Amino acid sequence: MNNSRLGNLICKDKFLTQRFLENAQIKTPVGKMFNPDELEKAKSFINQSPEKSFVLKPVSMSMSLGTFLNVGASNLVNSWTESFKVQKKYDVKNPRVLIQEQIKGLELRIIVLEGRIGSAVFRGPGNVMGDGKHSIKELINIKNAQREKHNYLKRNPLLINENLLRNLESKNLTIDTVLPEGEYCVLYSQSSIATGREVFEVSKYLDQNIFDQVLQAVTAIPGVHTAGVDIFVDNLNASEGTIIEVNLNPALQLHYYPMTGEATNPLSDIFQFHNIDRDVLNDKIDFDTLTKKEFNMIMERYKYLYNKQKKLSHGFSSFLKL
Repeated sequence: MNNSRLGNLICKDKFLTQRFLENAQIKTPVGKMFNPDELEKAKSFINQSPEKSFVLKPVSMSMSLGTFLNVGASNLVNSWTESFKVQKKYDVKNPRVLIQEQIKGLELRIIVLEGRIGSAVFRGPGNVMGDGKHSIKELINIKNAQREKHNYLKRNPLLINENLLRNLESKNLTIDTVLPEGEYCVLYSQSSIATGREVFEVSKYLDQNIFDQVLQAVTAIPGVHTAGVDIFVDNLNASEGTIIEVNLNPALQLHYYPMTGEATNPLSDIFQFHNIDRDVLNDKIDFDTLTKKEFNMIMERYKYLYNKQKKLSHGFSSFLKL
């Protein structure tokens, strides 16, 4: 993948990514970064909007490690402490947290491959659905048996752990609670593969404007051409979303193993791009033998790079003034 070191440094820093998105006027959550000794400042930030929930996450970690949802004044200290504990455990050299307004809706991961839109998956949090008969513990066992049949999800079963018990307690539930039929229960305060996240391919349902917004997010960050973009939408019919993160580790495996929907092969497109690059650089490109797909890939790449250079040349000076 042709991402540069600069692009990698920006995307590893969630606050810096936020600033680049804001500078490009791309919709992203309001947020603020805090150092370990700034808990009181974080309390003041949250208390300015007591009606809102927040997400607290490390500035420079991935895979949702140290990330906490539904953070407010009552649980800020615990989330703060646990997040910095995780950063210490993984030897993060400059531990910081980013606190952002929590966006409601459906979480999508859309991949951009060398400036070309790939596929989109909906990432649902670990959950169970009540049937009026089985306890939450029994529903977890039933779902784990279903996950065992899935090549990708079987590696990460739903776990009965402290995170689960604490989250259920906040909802006045226990693992022995029998949920009414049709009641949906999110099990964990974090949403990740390790906490039972489920994946559904949804490309065909999305408005083109959502894909355009994702491409604009990648265009806004210098040195980034291939990424997995996390975007929240109100529903699958939405024409606008909120960009949460731009990940240079796009988790391509999600697109090979959806629970429902057609699997895609993003690595094939990446290899094809590199083959085209090699032929162009070695003056071996033969336009007479190009396939229609290869020609379209070259055209899309050219348009993407042109737009990226144009936008960055106009926007970088204003970013430096922020």
